[in-house]
Formats: sequence, structure tokens, C-alpha cells
Amino acid sequence: MKNSEPKRVGRKQRFNAQDVITAAANIGLDRFTMSEVATEVGVAAPAVYRIFRGREDVVDSTLQDAAARTPLVPEGLEWSEAIRFYTDTLLDTIRSYRGLASVVLEQPARYVAFLPHMEAFARMLASVGFSEQAAGRLSTVYTSIVMQGGAALSWASNWKDPAKTLSDYPIVGNFVHHIEAGDRDELHEIMKNFFIAQAKASGVTLPPPRES
Repeated sequence: MKNSEPKRVGRKQRFNAQDVITAAANIGLDRFTMSEVATEVGVAAPAVYRIFRGREDVVDSTLQDAAARTPLVPEGLEWSEAIRFYTDTLLDTIRSYRGLASVVLEQPARYVAFLPHMEAFARMLASVGFSEQAAGRLSTVYTSIVMQGGAALSWASNWKDPAKTLSDYPIVGNFVHHIEAGDRDELHEIMKNFFIAQAKASGVTLPPPRES
């Protein structure tokens, strides 16, 4: 009779913090529950709490994981190439970690996970003539624009009047339109022109961008 007690399968299943992070990113960082994560991983909910204190702990860890996997703008990159690089790497991260952009926009303190990326981008801006203060401000603004554009990809299906929304928020609209169309080249051109306008307003003369 010593084998009559059912085996505790949950205790024998092996999983780790990365499994939980991956599950949260797949479900949506802005909407997952601990129970849903446990189901996705294939364990009982209490098992997840042996690794993470709670939902906010999972969110923080997932943001840190996303930031760690997002490369910084390389030093010495030409300014228009740096804009393309920064835009693409952030968008790729946003699309890989569902709900990330929404969480960051709703809780601005979460931007701290991407502070090294913003600082690297600001250094590039300072290297082409922006003051340190203006470079920091513009890096913050641009990061927010990319986050808004990324978040809009998931919001778009819920808009009651998409045409009006896109006309009211043209930069966000451009992100949605060009990304959904798979046309990042046009998006890069729009954002390059945005920086040219910002440079002109700041009295900065940008060197001519390299031809791609």
C-alpha cells in the first residue's frame, strides 16, 4: 500500500524564473494574472510564488529581462542610423513582450528599466550638437513616442473610430500604419524628419545623413 498515495506531479515539474517571465510576456504584461502564468508554465499557482513575491515582482523582472535583451545604441553610429537602430530595437522588444509599452506608459517610473538605452541615445544626440539638457529631454520624448506607437498596435483593434484616432494623433498613427504595413523605411524617414525639425528648433545643424 505504500504506492497508494497519488504522485505530486506539480512538485516534480521543473521550471524557473525565465519560464514565468516568458509566460507573462506571452500573455501580456498589462493583463496577466498569476494563475494564468502558472497555467502557461504548467504548474500550480503557489509554485510561482516560491520564485516571485507577487504580480508586481513578475512585472519588474520581465521589464528587466526585456531591457537586458535590448541592445544599446552603439557609440559612433551616424545620427540617422542611430535613430533607425533605436527605433527598430525598441519596437522589436515591444512586440516580443506583449503589453510592455502599455505598462511603461501607465507607470512612468517603469522607464527606469530602459534608462541605459535612453542615456546611450542621448549621448548620440549630444555628439551631434544638442546640449546635454536638450539631448536628455529629446531622448525621453522620443522613447515615449516609440512606446506610444508600440502600445497603439495593441490598442488599434479596440478603437471605435480608427480614422479619427489616427488623425488626432498623427505620430502614433504613422507608427500603426507603417508597422502594420511592414513599411519601416517610411517610418524611419518620418522620424528622421522629426529629428531634423527638433535640431532646427534647437539651433543645431545636423550633418547630412548617409544615403542608405
